[in-house]
Amino acid sequence: MDNRPFLRACQNLGLEYQHKKNLPRAIELFEENLLYNTNDNQGIRYLLLECYLELKDYTKFKTLLDRHKDDYSVEFLYGRVIYDLIKSEGKKTKMLLNQAIKCNKFIPEELAKEKHIKPAPYRIPGEPHFDAGTPIGSIQEAYNYWERNKIFLNQKRIRDFFKNLKN
Repeated sequence: MDNRPFLRACQNLGLEYQHKKNLPRAIELFEENLLYNTNDNQGIRYLLLECYLELKDYTKFKTLLDRHKDDYSVEFLYGRVIYDLIKSEGKKTKMLLNQAIKCNKFIPEELAKEKHIKPAPYRIPGEPHFDAGTPIGSIQEAYNYWERNKIFLNQKRIRDFFKNLKN
């Protein structure tokens, strides 16, 4: 509890570096944050995955995936699919994809698209003017996943893989 303000400041500075595409510095800050907050109740591991993916640092990307084998978030489940597709020539891609689809079935369709259109915000029935965030397993979550990782996920190989799933 005593270092929470420092951890938030460290995270925000890392996010600023990530936004400005100074990914090595962002990674340095995120990794330092994890040294102080080993429970990672801030979700720093998700930010690291994004940075490693964008830099195509597959070694660190895979190490982080392996370190969090029990993480069943969109980032880690689809991260395993993407890693297998890129580095393992698709040996386990279909099996990993079946697991990932259980978390969000809309992501394969989003990744197959050539043109991405942001979906309308999720609304609670009866509350037409209240943006209720991003529900797990939603179309909004699928779009947000693509948006955060679009530099990497726009590769023809990845898009073609997901396009071929429809066929």
